[in-house]
Amino acid sequence: MKTSIALCLCIFLLTLVGCDCAKEAKGYVFDEVTKQPLAGVTVDLYWPGHNDEVAHLQATTAEDGSFLFRHDYCADYMVIFYKPGYYHFTVDRKDQMDVYMRLEE
Repeated sequence: MKTSIALCLCIFLLTLVGCDCAKEAKGYVFDEVTKQPLAGVTVDLYWPGHNDEVAHLQATTAEDGSFLFRHDYCADYMVIFYKPGYYHFTVDRKDQMDVYMRLEE
């Protein structure tokens, strides 16, 4: 019970401080033509790190085409989607995104 109260208090205080950035980047990846979900897409999230380094997270889409990143960084980031046989796709910061990938010709 004390833990729940403490957690609620922390969340309330964070909203007062004005943390206006999302702590997640999530979405779905689909085939552009069939509109079917794409599983096994490599999803890379990049953002500027400390000392001009680039920080990086990686995920793979699930059977339903979904992906989710949880992060603690409030800054612009870039998401790159890659699957062999498809053109890669790049998106600038969006906290919720649906992506349609096109087959290479």
